[in-house]
Amino acid sequence: MHGNVEADSNVRMTIQMSDQCLEPPMDPPPFQPATIRKCIRTLVRVCLNNSHEVHSREVFILTPLMSSTDALLARHTSSQASNIDVDDDSTEDEKSNSSLSSSDFETTDEDEVSDEEFSDTKESESTSNGIRSELESNGSAQQPQSPRGDTSTPPAGFRMQAYLLSRQALFENRHGVSTTYIYHARILKQGATNIWVNTGEECAVKAVAWNDIRARRSRMSEDILKEVAALQYVSDWHRKAGLGPLSSLDTHVMTADVIMSNETHLLVVMPFCPGGDLCELVAASPQERLTETEARYWFRQILKGLESLQRMRICHRDLSPENFMILENEALVIDFGMCLRIPYTGNSRHLISQRIPAGKKPHVAPEIMLERPLDGHAIDLWAVGTILLFLLTGQRFKNPPLRDHALDRVELGISQEAMDLLRKMFRLDSNDRLSLKEVTNHPWTCSQFLH
Repeated sequence: MHGNVEADSNVRMTIQMSDQCLEPPMDPPPFQPATIRKCIRTLVRVCLNNSHEVHSREVFILTPLMSSTDALLARHTSSQASNIDVDDDSTEDEKSNSSLSSSDFETTDEDEVSDEEFSDTKESESTSNGIRSELESNGSAQQPQSPRGDTSTPPAGFRMQAYLLSRQALFENRHGVSTTYIYHARILKQGATNIWVNTGEECAVKAVAWNDIRARRSRMSEDILKEVAALQYVSDWHRKAGLGPLSSLDTHVMTADVIMSNETHLLVVMPFCPGGDLCELVAASPQERLTETEARYWFRQILKGLESLQRMRICHRDLSPENFMILENEALVIDFGMCLRIPYTGNSRHLISQRIPAGKKPHVAPEIMLERPLDGHAIDLWAVGTILLFLLTGQRFKNPPLRDHALDRVELGISQEAMDLLRKMFRLDSNDRLSLKEVTNHPWTCSQFLH
């Protein structure tokens, strides 16, 4: 277990935040509600390998139908309200229907498929799981009927494809009243004679039940609907910048390939990152800390991700080692559930008006805990400093230090250049801290020497 850097959290000093370079506080502009594609969960015939064996599999088929999150939420809320008194005798598990659990993708007959995490499903068992009723209510996968509020105009470049999810979730994250599941998935395309074939492409699918989304709204600062709106904003920014399909590796910011929904779940399709996150990387290191050469490699990528967020005019608010995934030996920012758009007037940046504290306590800037107006750039850069501290030492703050020069008398067993960088990133007054440009140009960041 990683240690913690002691911080004097009992000394609640007033933070002097000069806004001489920033305009007065403003509320952050909202993200536009995301537009989501309809998908249908159904049984299809699938050929996954070169043996040409065909198996019955349960998949999510993407359709050209589209709807806004607001329309979908209203529809599901209305449906829930109309059924409040119908199933009083049903169990809590039956009412929640919140997870795509292992039973939803359970192997029901033996076969020789090499990838055992992807399951077979018999039609009779799938019908008992409610798939047949979903097909009857939504039309066939080939010619879906457009429900009210949807548009059947296919988006530019639309291709019919399906997603075969792994039998078990890779991750299960509980957030109070709701649970988010992350699955490994294969992308399929429709071949001859209506048999779906493996494209060889992999992805990750984040699934959240609509029941959980309704229960979670207004209760937590992390909002899945805001997250998908932010992901769509990020994807639109990449597209307007003329960046290609692998643009996440250029900007170091994760984009969503597809955002889709069926009657029970909202699903976000993202690149599959088998390398895990930076927290796992450090935990796997012999000393549970990286060498300075290793830390510098990843820190430079983190800075590139932060630079991209600033260009997008986004304040993430939850940067941490867990929220940088590794793809092709590159670190990508993920998890936009707490992010805010930074308010601007023309090219003049404003402070963000007072917010309820959000983020992981070891990584939040002191001004967040004191509920003061925020410099969106400064609070993210503070969090980046805490990530560097973690990479170099395996340690985190217990609480954000509320006194200045907190690290000036602390030795962490790292080089003087690295210590100098951390001390200058952790000044109490955000205007005394290094800027992103100054951090990028600091001698330690630029150093080519081994430590």
